[in-house]
Amino acid sequence: MNDLTELLSRYSTKHDKKIKEICSPLSQFLGIPHFTYYFIEADGTFGCIASNIEFMEYYYSENIFLHNPYMGHPDLFRSGYAFLPCTFDDNTQKILRKRFLADHLFLMLKKSEGRIEGFIFADSFLDLQQSSHYMSQVDLLVKFGRYFKREATDLIGKLQADRFNMQKYRQDDFLVVTPDLPLIASNEQTQQFLKSISGLTPQEERCLELFRQGKSAQNTGAILGISNRTVETHFENMKRKLGCASKWDLLEY
Repeated sequence: MNDLTELLSRYSTKHDKKIKEICSPLSQFLGIPHFTYYFIEADGTFGCIASNIEFMEYYYSENIFLHNPYMGHPDLFRSGYAFLPCTFDDNTQKILRKRFLADHLFLMLKKSEGRIEGFIFADSFLDLQQSSHYMSQVDLLVKFGRYFKREATDLIGKLQADRFNMQKYRQDDFLVVTPDLPLIASNEQTQQFLKSISGLTPQEERCLELFRQGKSAQNTGAILGISNRTVETHFENMKRKLGCASKWDLLEY
């Protein structure tokens, strides 16, 4: 048993009844039997709560998670939805398909300051032809994600306090992502698309780029030769144009 299977035992197996009760609306009304929630923070802190314990025990004990690109640094990703294979290795995928009837999953990512949260929905024999069913239910799945976090607040808090570190296990891979992977923040086509529809002025774009680099409003003002108040005005305008509630939401664009 490795540290991750022990983590699964403490927070998923031990509280299996509670987790299944929370997840019951998924199976009862949407026909989705399997759910997993996880979070990763910039310092590598990781936590996971799953309703499909047998599958996750195998996933962790066989170190399949080491090759999961979505268990990387939060800055590598953006919020969104993707329909993905359960693993990116063909041989492992065959094993998962045969042993657990696991093929594809529907992943929702939510990006926030220094943190990424994943909401995974799956079913037996789930394949690409069923993706439309999940996409048509996105609004309900988003609401379920909020509901799950509310009902599992205590468990999530304890997980975070446990300070399990994913970067320790994935090492350099924690900071690397495949260029054509869905939902990555560095996808050039996505960046160009968002830029083309943003309506930002050149100076607003420069402020946003400096913010991505970690520059404060004071640093940004000094670099651009403008006042701090002007920098903050630019951010208010960008939030309005892009429909963002906070400066940190701008990092998705």
